[in-house]
Amino acid sequence: MVKRTTILSVLILLAVWLVFMWPALTLFPAQRMYVVEGDFTNQFYPFRHFTASEIYRFRPPLWNPYIFGGHPFQADPQTAVFYPLALLTAVAFGAGGLPVRALQLEMAGHYLLALLFAYAYFRLTTRREIAAVGGAICFGLSGFLTSYPAQQLPMLETAIWLPAVLLMLEVGIRRGATFRWAGLAAVPIALALLAGHSQTMLFIAYLAAFYAIYRLVEARLGIGRSLQFLLTWGLLSVGLSAIQLLPTFEFIGESTRQQLSYAEAAHGYQLASLVGLLSPAWLGEKALYLGGPALLAIASIAGRRRPPWFWLGVLLFSILLSLGGQGPIYPVLYSLAPGFALFKDQERAMSLAAFAGSALTAQWLAGLWDSKERLARKLAGPILLLLAVAGLLALVPSFAMATAGANPTPAQADILLAGALVTLTALIVVALWRWPAGAPVAATLVVAILFIDLMRVNFGNNLTYSHRNIVSQFRPIAEQLAGFPEPYRVFSEPATFFPPNYGSVLRLPVLTGDSPIQLSRVNDLLSDHSAGWKHWQIMNVKFHLSPGMELAGTEPEFASDGISLRRVVDSLPRVWAVRDYRLAGSPAEARRLIAEPSFHPGNYVVLEERPAGLDLVQPGPRPHTELVSSGPLRTVVKTSSNAPGLLVVSENYYPGWRAWMDGKSAPIYRADYVAMALFLPPGEHLFTLLYLPISLLAGLAISAISLAVIVALMVRHRKDE
Repeated sequence: MVKRTTILSVLILLAVWLVFMWPALTLFPAQRMYVVEGDFTNQFYPFRHFTASEIYRFRPPLWNPYIFGGHPFQADPQTAVFYPLALLTAVAFGAGGLPVRALQLEMAGHYLLALLFAYAYFRLTTRREIAAVGGAICFGLSGFLTSYPAQQLPMLETAIWLPAVLLMLEVGIRRGATFRWAGLAAVPIALALLAGHSQTMLFIAYLAAFYAIYRLVEARLGIGRSLQFLLTWGLLSVGLSAIQLLPTFEFIGESTRQQLSYAEAAHGYQLASLVGLLSPAWLGEKALYLGGPALLAIASIAGRRRPPWFWLGVLLFSILLSLGGQGPIYPVLYSLAPGFALFKDQERAMSLAAFAGSALTAQWLAGLWDSKERLARKLAGPILLLLAVAGLLALVPSFAMATAGANPTPAQADILLAGALVTLTALIVVALWRWPAGAPVAATLVVAILFIDLMRVNFGNNLTYSHRNIVSQFRPIAEQLAGFPEPYRVFSEPATFFPPNYGSVLRLPVLTGDSPIQLSRVNDLLSDHSAGWKHWQIMNVKFHLSPGMELAGTEPEFASDGISLRRVVDSLPRVWAVRDYRLAGSPAEARRLIAEPSFHPGNYVVLEERPAGLDLVQPGPRPHTELVSSGPLRTVVKTSSNAPGLLVVSENYYPGWRAWMDGKSAPIYRADYVAMALFLPPGEHLFTLLYLPISLLAGLAISAISLAVIVALMVRHRKDE
């Protein structure tokens, strides 16, 4: 039976959430605020819109033909195709086209989950309601969680699962580390991975593994049982996640992440940025801020006789990791720890610092009931923190001189405010020493101060009253092209003019896109302006979209409110056939061959592998091709030829594509650096191309088996009872 105090705590957190998220939740349009235009609106909303539209077309959203000239959509982890809460949003709101507000509500809902998951974990570990509420507020409203993760939606939706992961591990270890609990503990890990932010998932996985080992050692369950629990938990976590892991690993092998340099990966905070721990006004960096009372709690608990070394260690480690190459931690992890070389922007490690700081705050609040601790030890933390505040006040002007554009005045004002909050909290501690029975009141006052401080800093982050309606702005172009009689693609420039992922919303196939992970060869040609026209021809670009550029080789097609659409004169169809080819010995040579002035993709194709059956090239007219049907996952082509040749398909080459000629499997060759080609024998033939990655099928099978194992463990446990 649920206790009244627990119900009250949940209601308090619900009220906190409603107050904090009210601008996004309100039903009154005049008061409503929207997420500021950025990655949320321009990258992730189109992803989710495409997922919803494909679901309502009864197609799995595996390949997106509307960005990058074709993109392995589900394999890109940030699309979160199989994340259950994203699917719920798509099904519930996507019937007529997913509205932006639906995704905004999903984002807001994850803040509530962050509060509730953190509360549940802290309630279990501290056994104090107000301590659990305070820790949950510290995490759910922390500077990190309410800053750029709101724009980077997968980052937010992954990070909030950390307390749920730790909660299930904690419960499982307390219940004896059985197979059943190992299986249940795998579920939140899989959900965090499906939410889509691989780097945050990497942080969670490492922390969860160390936490499990630490708690198993503390619990003294024996080496055999501990290893059994860890191995079962790890295997089932990976198994449940396989539906996303295997396609993603395949995608990474073809992506720009294979080319990530150490300099790119090692980016992190500058040392001077750590002033943001005390001053959210410093450089406008709110992600480091946990709140004045939380800083006092951390400083105070570090001075206890038996401080919580695990969470203090996590806090220090993650802050040092957030410095990237500027600190001592990342260079070691880059060389030794699997996964750390694949991701940039190490400042995101502050997700761990935010939770560690919240855990320390919750434990400190619970410790207010301990009246045996001497006053001198209780005040040591506040005194040290006040000394740090005074020192920073003196040093901030020097930091500002060394940091271009920094203004010390707002930071100094914030640091003074932090000092005032520390002083106020210290006075509460002193009063508690004189009145030990007032621990509940003291803890409640501290939590209230923490809530007010975090509201002061983070309320309204990433929100604005006005927002651009990109769909309405570009709909006339989409409607103009809707009746075009053959497949086409559009190239848009400059990059800031048309948010390219909106091709997925307007069903406008564009050559560009917006995703942190891209097919490396597509990225090569998009960044190589000398290959521009050749890339356009290879990839079936028939239109150029701009604010009014007059580009040679194009002619006017349509104009609307400062938007110019021009037709490309010398373009190629979606499929065509050639009789001749050039063989490149390497990808670099293939790129060089297609850049040669004499190369025209309609005359011959550049291959990187000799096609079986085409030893002799016979001159003559192009073989006839007819595009029977073309969709995101399936293309059917009829051909007729009196001599051997090659069928060229203007679609990005990717291992997930399969081909059949007259019902028999046919090999696909990489053509013209990025496209696809198939051997074309003489006669009439029917070619079918289908996007169905083996990695996805294997991942689906492994995930289904893992889920069945967990269900079987649950059923067996009930029978044993």
